[in-house]
Amino acid sequence: MLDKGRIGYSAPPVTTEVEKGAIRKFAEAIGDLNPLYLDEDAAGRGPFGAIVAPPTFVQTLLAESNAQVRKTLVFDAKKLLHGEQRYKYFKPVRAGDRITCVSRIADIYEKGGSSGMMDFFVVETTGKDQNGKDVFAARAVLVIRR
Repeated sequence: MLDKGRIGYSAPPVTTEVEKGAIRKFAEAIGDLNPLYLDEDAAGRGPFGAIVAPPTFVQTLLAESNAQVRKTLVFDAKKLLHGEQRYKYFKPVRAGDRITCVSRIADIYEKGGSSGMMDFFVVETTGKDQNGKDVFAARAVLVIRR
């Protein structure tokens, strides 16, 4: 059982500089060869004026912050399932941005299922750019089978 006293805990901020090479590798890995992600000239003429990252690239930015949150909880990692992931975007992630992520434990609860009781924890992460502007908000629901 997870400690509900951890609800509200926020991990320290984690800042990452977004590199165009990282965007390229990510886009190639997911098989999305959109010129807005890969070609500086095409991206410069596009709606955002520069290379931008594919939408799910933000997962690479928030991973370390989320890992810090998970370290504060005691559970058997072999029983962990990723139950849900949501993103809300406020602006595109651009090459050269410095994104600061802060993850916090928004909720902890338990539910019964056909395989028995399970513990759930909800982690919410915000990403802000170097100017303090919101870039994205993410919400993950992780499930721990007992």
